[in-house]
Amino acid sequence: MLRVGLLLLPGYPLAEPALVRSLLADSDAAGGQSLATLTLCATDAVMPREGGDLARGDLALADAPACDLLIVFGGEAVARGGDGARAPLVQALTGAAEVMVVGNAHYGLARHGLLAGLTLALPWHGAQRYLTQNPDHRYTDRLFARTGKWWSVAGGLAVADAMLAWIAERSGNEVANSLAARWMLPRGRASEERQPVPLGAGAGPAVDPKVARTVALMEANLEEPLTTDQIAERIGVSRRQLERLFKRHLEAVPSQYYLELRLQRARQLLRSTRQSIVQIGLACGFASGPHFSSAYRNRFGMTPREDRLKGDTDPAQTGAAERGED
Repeated sequence: MLRVGLLLLPGYPLAEPALVRSLLADSDAAGGQSLATLTLCATDAVMPREGGDLARGDLALADAPACDLLIVFGGEAVARGGDGARAPLVQALTGAAEVMVVGNAHYGLARHGLLAGLTLALPWHGAQRYLTQNPDHRYTDRLFARTGKWWSVAGGLAVADAMLAWIAERSGNEVANSLAARWMLPRGRASEERQPVPLGAGAGPAVDPKVARTVALMEANLEEPLTTDQIAERIGVSRRQLERLFKRHLEAVPSQYYLELRLQRARQLLRSTRQSIVQIGLACGFASGPHFSSAYRNRFGMTPREDRLKGDTDPAQTGAAERGED
């Protein structure tokens, strides 16, 4: 039996810890036995909000037991400087076997020097402010990232993806996939999947409006890809000008960026639907199976079939999907 702690820093969002608690509560139904016991705790400076099931059995942080996984939540109050008592906070974090830091909780831990050298999956809408305060920290626009015992999660529904990944490590893909199905979720999105960031709204410099319009045009035409010349004509620039803009803002030529969009969409479909591999390839603009398989392997290091089998729990169902059967 694993011990999971939810550490609630000032202003923590109600939805995220409630989601974790609900997922763990259902893990026994998915795996046949209880996966973990759950302890809620808070720094001495902020006890959890009163009322509701979430607040039952809470402990002050100084009284919390050591955890196999300690998940830290925080809100805007943490970003502004309220992170609770230093000594018990650092003691709890260093004593936990694994730590999962969610959303604005990154600010509180950064103030105590606990995130140096880690790759942080900060929420895209707050990344610029965080990096201004912590210019030496490393940012990724992925849903979540992991470095040793430290998990960094952007927040929102990415919390569910990170928890499913953790459960898969502890109890296997079958339990994690069964739990995802109970919650009507697609198979957990992988850590390398990017946050759905509006182009130009992330932590980087502003993106040229022509580039943003081009990407929107690409996303609307994945099944029947346009040529670079066709795109340039619709945007109202020359091909060479479009290529220069992409190189400057996205460090890729339009054709490379377009291929990446199509392959990422294919991976989402492989992991979240039972469509056949042939159908997925066609839906993402690949006219032949060998072309799709080759491009997919070059990008992800495995074929579409290998990627689907990697996380599947029912080989018979996978075979049916590959043949196009229901």
